[in-house]
Formats: sequence, C-alpha cells, structure tokens
Amino acid sequence: MYFKNDQESKPFSESILVLPAVSIGNVPQLSVDLIISTAQLLRIGALESEFVCSLYGKGAYSHCKQYPSLALEVYQTQDGKYTFVQSRTPPLKGMKKLFAKQIIDFYQKNKFKDLVLLASGNAALCDDLVLDGPKAKVFRIGNENSEFCLNLEKNGIPLVNLYSGSASLKLEKMEISDTKSSSIENKMETDDLQLKKITKDNFINSGISRCIITECVKNDKTASILLMFVNEGDNVPEAIVYSSMVNAATGILDGHAGIEWIPPPSWELLQPGRTPQELFY
Repeated sequence: MYFKNDQESKPFSESILVLPAVSIGNVPQLSVDLIISTAQLLRIGALESEFVCSLYGKGAYSHCKQYPSLALEVYQTQDGKYTFVQSRTPPLKGMKKLFAKQIIDFYQKNKFKDLVLLASGNAALCDDLVLDGPKAKVFRIGNENSEFCLNLEKNGIPLVNLYSGSASLKLEKMEISDTKSSSIENKMETDDLQLKKITKDNFINSGISRCIITECVKNDKTASILLMFVNEGDNVPEAIVYSSMVNAATGILDGHAGIEWIPPPSWELLQPGRTPQELFY
C-alpha cells in the first residue's frame, strides 16, 4: 500500500487512525462523509492499493473540491489527533484478507497511537439475543484505557472486550514451567473460540471487519470497533445517529447531539429506499 500526500500533515505517530469498513447500508462511509464535510477536515493525501476496486470521480466535498474522489482518501483533524481514511470501494473478490493485512501494516509502520474501525452489521440476519438492547455496540481489543470506548460506554453504548491481548502470552511460554505454559495455552484457546463466536454472531455483512480484527489479534495491535446494526434502504438517518456517536467518542465537533450536520454535495445523488426502517426494529 502506497501513501501519496497532497500536503504536509501532523505526525501519524501522534494520531489515531479511523477506518470505515465498506459494509451493509454504507453507514460508516456516510458517517465519515458527514464528519469530513461538517468539520472540514484537511485532505492530506490518498492511499493506493491493488486489492480494492479503483475509483476516480468529481470532488465530494465543497471545502476541498479541487481534489478528485478516489477509492481511499486520507483526511486529518486540525490538531492531528485523528486521521480518517475514507474508503469508498470494497476489496476485490477474494482480497479481503490481503487488504486487511495492508491496512494493519500501514497502521504499524506509521506508528499510529490506535485504530478505530467503523462498521455496520446486518440486523435482519442477527440472532435476537445479539440485537437485544441498543442498536450499536463498541468492541475493544486490548487498550483498556481507550478514550473512544470509554466515552461511548458513558453514553450508554455497551462495551465488549473482544480480546484481551493473549497473543502476547506466547512469548511468556518460552520462559515458564510446563504447568503454567499449559494453563496459558488453554486460556489462549478459550479466548480464540470466544473471539470467533462473537465476530461470527455480530459482524454479518460487515466487509473487512472480521479480517481487520484477526490481523490486530495476530499482530498484537490494539483497536476499537463501533458496530451498528442496520438494514439496506435509506440509511441517512442511521448515518446521522452514527456520526453523533463517533463525535461523542472523539469530541471532534462541539455540541454532540445538537450538531447541524452538513451533507456533502455528493449526497444529492443518493437514492432513498422505499421500505420503512421501522419495520425492522
């Protein structure tokens, strides 16, 4: 994966990487559209990957319309605290794992402080037990002090510890007794099974989300994942709610729920669905 910069940016090592997964309803992409447009984030460049569908189009945002729309655009907040990748196209068939690996390599090589993955899940195919309660959940991989997760939990979003970082225990097995080694190995196997079950039950039609989670665990990297259960159709209302949740977690804009979100000009081409979303909830 190659990063082509358009202008100088704040150091990535002092920034948190935010990535929307191309998933059902395109809610994460629509949400990032609203945040970029309303907060007028700086476009600092674009990523090039051979594993995603190519795209070239008219500039999507009024404040930086001189730049064309590409498959993977990179934006940053004024203070550099958050770096957003606007992902507009899905991976090519059979390339999800390779693309997820590229993303985690980009995350590691540029020494980002943390990763935030924005995803949507198919509400129609989830088990009733999964859907019981709020329409959104936040998942945490390591980093118990994640500001993003803790802020969402304060706002009533259920927090799930997806993985505690047991991958790092593999190194300890080389220096301890066989009894302790066996105990750690059993814990790792239990954690792996729990991880697979949670991701299988929750992340349905969630794009590369499960692959990103797998790569984070494999490379012992921290991450926070905000998942919202949606259906196909007119997903603009969900995108507004989702954007408000992201803002509550990041504090990019003042006002939280009272924000007047500014849709980009590209939204003029959105086609609303005809099925009332109330039927699904």
